[in-house]
Amino acid sequence: MNVNPAHAPDLRIAVIGAGRWGRNVIRTLQSLNGVRLESVVSNNPETTALVGDKCRVHADAQSLLWGKKLDGVAICTPPATHFDIAHDILDTGIPIFIEKPLTFDPSGADALVRLAAAAGTWGMVDHIHLFSGAFQKLLAALPDIGEVTAIKSIAGNAGPVRADADVLWDWGPHDVAMMLSVLDEPVRADSETKPLPGGAAEVTLRLMFPGDIHATAVLSNGREDRIREFSVEGTKSTLRYIDAGPERRCVLETREKSKTLLVETAKPLTTALGSFVACIQNYTPPLSNLAFGAEVVRILAVVDDREAL
Repeated sequence: MNVNPAHAPDLRIAVIGAGRWGRNVIRTLQSLNGVRLESVVSNNPETTALVGDKCRVHADAQSLLWGKKLDGVAICTPPATHFDIAHDILDTGIPIFIEKPLTFDPSGADALVRLAAAAGTWGMVDHIHLFSGAFQKLLAALPDIGEVTAIKSIAGNAGPVRADADVLWDWGPHDVAMMLSVLDEPVRADSETKPLPGGAAEVTLRLMFPGDIHATAVLSNGREDRIREFSVEGTKSTLRYIDAGPERRCVLETREKSKTLLVETAKPLTTALGSFVACIQNYTPPLSNLAFGAEVVRILAVVDDREAL
């Protein structure tokens, strides 16, 4: 994927965190033309072999910033660490690409939004499905289905059972982000959790939107099979976003027939990081910005705490 204009210098990007997802981010950045993986923060001795001799490996985020000129930083650490790391990076005026959720705490998320504005910089939250061409096709086709009457989502896999984020905070940001991309702010939210063997769980997340529109997501890390399907029902027809592993599809269904509108094979992470790089180069507003990420956090926190919206 070529994201760099001709003759422009390579963008210097750093990555903080080289766990399972961090390694995916590192490999994806290495595949982008016009991008130089400048530094990685990791305590894993295997990271050096992954990034090569030209990329410096730091033990902590603070040493990353000493004397470094960076164009962007990708933060791929556990959510509980996001606020402190993002705060230090944004405070230097460097844009960030940060894994979801932005934080666990709405007040912390709002503080990062304010800090970025004060520092004259910005951030992009990796609500990964928003960057899929198939999901963007769903959004573009919404006028074709009439008035939205309901949203239904089901997602899950056999794991991972994470110590740093439960099912609501691990899977829920995706679905809330997609719901907010379709409809306005919800007026009510709640959830139910059913424990499953092996420490897994199934969460039913429910949001109520203006006009008595119900949005429901069933999320689980205790399934035998992988599934991700997001449906928007309308008065005329239904749109479905189906993530089937190597491809993602947008399907329009009526009573008479089903029509595939788009099949996408590009990986959403490649598209998301390409979008991050393009925003740095072109000074354009990012999709899934910090304010959007903060709204997702606020809704999840309401669901988690059973408080009123």
